[in-house]
Amino acid sequence: MADMLGRWRRTLTVLLVLVGFGATTAQAQGSAEGAEAFLADIGDRTIAVLATPDLSAEDLRAELEQIFVDTFDTRTIGRFVLGRYWNDANDAQREEYLDLFQALVVDTYARRFRGYQGERFNLVGTRQINDTDYLVTTQIFRPNGGPAVNVDWRVRASGDGYAVIDVIVERVNMTITYRNEFGAIIQRSGGNIEGLLDALRNRETDAG
Repeated sequence: MADMLGRWRRTLTVLLVLVGFGATTAQAQGSAEGAEAFLADIGDRTIAVLATPDLSAEDLRAELEQIFVDTFDTRTIGRFVLGRYWNDANDAQREEYLDLFQALVVDTYARRFRGYQGERFNLVGTRQINDTDYLVTTQIFRPNGGPAVNVDWRVRASGDGYAVIDVIVERVNMTITYRNEFGAIIQRSGGNIEGLLDALRNRETDAG
């Protein structure tokens, strides 16, 4: 599990560098074209951050966190990842969990964000899943000529624009990967969500 999660995180780092995260114009209704434009255009903010000279690690993390907050639906993702344990948590536990989960994801890619080595991003197409969700298919081409990496982005449209709610790398879902990992931690803690919160708190302390 740890190896699979590590591979997913490393691949996601490349994807985030290539595609980035950026805000879109608010739209009352979504469209396949809008979802594609969301992914086609959102690289600018991330590249601008990476291109900033002499940016400290702390400032880099802060910039990336803001971009993440602007463009990923953290609450939807975090709630799905926690699964049935979401209903067992009280309001304070839920809010702390969402904060810690966001910090985990941001820290994971902030540490590796400067690993961009000339990979190319290609938009393949988009299909509508339901009234609000679109699956945007992309491919990442490596500079060494290795096999392309297939990546699907689940994008949700709302009155506030678009937001990413899942990333699927070679059929491995970000949300399911974290859900399995977190569920195992909670089960080892006797079904108590405090076991997961402790693990996430300790990770944040170690990272700090």
